[in-house]
Amino acid sequence: LDGDRAQVSSSGLAIHVGTRDDKGLVFVRAVFYRDEFVRTEQGWKIRNRFHGAHWVAEFPGQLISH
Repeated sequence: LDGDRAQVSSSGLAIHVGTRDDKGLVFVRAVFYRDEFVRTEQGWKIRNRFHGAHWVAEFPGQLISH
């Protein structure tokens, strides 16, 4: 935090289940964000965002419940 500016880093795991060429697929991404926030009269707002991936993987799979 530096006055009305802040640097924020966050990570997450995104898991997607679907199909490709009529075959089940599980697609997993370990992602990260590097955000620059600024304080405005309406509150904190993201001024700039960088999105990247730590790693990505694909596996054959099947949705068995929803």
